[in-house]
Amino acid sequence: MTWFPTMRPGSVKGLVLETDDLEGDVASLVSHGVPIADGIQEQPWGRFVTFEDPDGNGIVLQTSSISATNPLNSTDGR
Repeated sequence: MTWFPTMRPGSVKGLVLETDDLEGDVASLVSHGVPIADGIQEQPWGRFVTFEDPDGNGIVLQTSSISATNPLNSTDGR
């Protein structure tokens, strides 16, 4: 987002991405040299990792334990 003068590279913190395969995605990130300093962390709502992209933006990759039962995540249109 370098076209926004007030949003310099590395200024985004806490961008959250949801995944169905946290372990697989973490393994892929690590194999590509992305450091995951704290490893997979567990919380009552789910599991997550944090890391930074090459510009220093903070990213959260998570899998939510509630997503499977959340009707808003339904893929069958209901």
